[in-house]
Amino acid sequence: MPFIIPVLIVLGVIAAAVYGVTHWRKLRPSAEEDQGIGKARRLYLYIVALAALAAGASGLVQIGQFVLDGLFGGAAISPSNTQLAIGLALAIVGLPLWAWHWQMASRAVREHPAEAGALLRKLYVYAALGIATGLLLHAAIGLLQWAFLARDFGGYHWSAVVVWSVVWVFYWHAESREGQPSDDAMAVRRLYLYVASGATLAVLATGAARVVHLLLLSGYDALTSTPVLAPNDAGLWQDGVRKALAAALVGGTGWAFHWLRLAWTDRGSELRRLYLVGYGSIGGAAAAMTAASTVVYGLLAWVFGAAGATVAEHFRFFPGAIASLAAGLAVGIYHYGMARREAAEAKEEWAGVGYWYPYILAAAGLALLAIGIATAVGTAVGVLAGISTDILVSAGSWKKGFALAVTLWVLGAPLWQRYWLGAQRRVAAGTEERVSPPRRGMVLLAVAVGLLALLGSLSHVLFVVLRDLLDGDLGRVAVQDARISLGILAAVAMFLPYYWLTYRADQRAAPAKARQAAKTVTVLAGPGDDAAVQAIETALGYEVERMVSADANVRLLALSQADAEALAQRVGAAPAAKVLLVPDGNQMRVLPYR
Repeated sequence: MPFIIPVLIVLGVIAAAVYGVTHWRKLRPSAEEDQGIGKARRLYLYIVALAALAAGASGLVQIGQFVLDGLFGGAAISPSNTQLAIGLALAIVGLPLWAWHWQMASRAVREHPAEAGALLRKLYVYAALGIATGLLLHAAIGLLQWAFLARDFGGYHWSAVVVWSVVWVFYWHAESREGQPSDDAMAVRRLYLYVASGATLAVLATGAARVVHLLLLSGYDALTSTPVLAPNDAGLWQDGVRKALAAALVGGTGWAFHWLRLAWTDRGSELRRLYLVGYGSIGGAAAAMTAASTVVYGLLAWVFGAAGATVAEHFRFFPGAIASLAAGLAVGIYHYGMARREAAEAKEEWAGVGYWYPYILAAAGLALLAIGIATAVGTAVGVLAGISTDILVSAGSWKKGFALAVTLWVLGAPLWQRYWLGAQRRVAAGTEERVSPPRRGMVLLAVAVGLLALLGSLSHVLFVVLRDLLDGDLGRVAVQDARISLGILAAVAMFLPYYWLTYRADQRAAPAKARQAAKTVTVLAGPGDDAAVQAIETALGYEVERMVSADANVRLLALSQADAEALAQRVGAAPAAKVLLVPDGNQMRVLPYR
């Protein structure tokens, strides 16, 4: 079973959420948006229009499905009059309601040109595009599977492809005419492009991995003489291969259209960097590591004698893991190469990414190591407790536990050793990385998670001990019941003191400016000043607020480390708790205010 799609979906949701929070936290409502029809009326128009569009388009799909099933479905498909009634009701109510509200919104754009860049309007347009894209992908996959003779005819897929294609083309044409006259409008466009690119990439990678998995599995079953229960699941052109190939082709087409055509020229945005590094590079690597962990665990379980089946049956997971590993590596390598190429072309804009990348991987390695230690200790405590030893040995559960622990160590130790210890060497060499937000974030996260784990596991251990003590039955059963919490306590005892001491050492060794009370610092910046803002935050040792200038000519200076340090000293010396930083020619003005 390919493992790449859940990893990519989770990372995609996280990336979209992070982008949304960081982007709209920094932006202020623009004056142009306030010159339109007003937020209340705008909210009403677009909520009703979106609901009416969904109802009307769904009704058309149902009507089309009824007609096509009746004409070409044959005796196997008997269209229901109820379905036709539902479709007609949705279309008759939804389409006129949508047309009326869309006309009112279009008239508002003609009367108030600034309305074309309103955030709510763009959210509505790209929400419609996103819904159409998702449903179009689903229908196109079913249609192609029918073309490959992997499923029976269904009128829904033909009808949905036609209806949602028309919806997508209509809104994309309308959006292309209006353009993106505001920062918010461009941000929503980018959000759609990269979410759509990520979703179609997940479909492509999963479909391709599934095809490779089934082909390798057929070869594996032939080599090991494993009987195939269903005849349709045998051979290279089996039903599963045809269905997966259809998904891969549709996903690949959608990804090529969104990424290689629509988003290709959008260079220099925060979301593009988040997509390339956080979703593509790290997501592909995470999927590959998940597959690699399955391979290592399966091998160790067999070595430890915990297979519980014949060799051929035990290693039947191998084709799926290899397919997922290949897909994850392909995704990760491609996006990592793209990230490096774009970073070389725009070093200043990509400067901040280099701060985060090592600490994300170091945190992943730390998590794997900690879970491995907890698993090993918990398994050992369960064995030493001596409860139901015969059952444990016969089921091989303790062997599986140690196999899982070693697997996590094998994967986590190299990551933690390379990226965390590498960061420690850079800090020891005297770099300013000690006060950087990524390092502080990882250290504080490790301390916070460790304290929460300590609270939960210690509470559970005390509960088990007190429960059995009050019952007068304190013994091996209590140890067995608390083995998981004892394992967590062991991992906490190993890493929490270390990271707490690291945090304290960073605080003591940080420059005096970083130990001062943080001020409320606001920077007047342009859309492409991410690297300069990151340099200011690194020099200050805390985050700043960002005010996007309406003047496109306002740009921050290309700050060196020395310039950022000098600016941080001026901020610290400012006689107020609030400071505004404004570009002024070849210098930065520091304006304290109350």
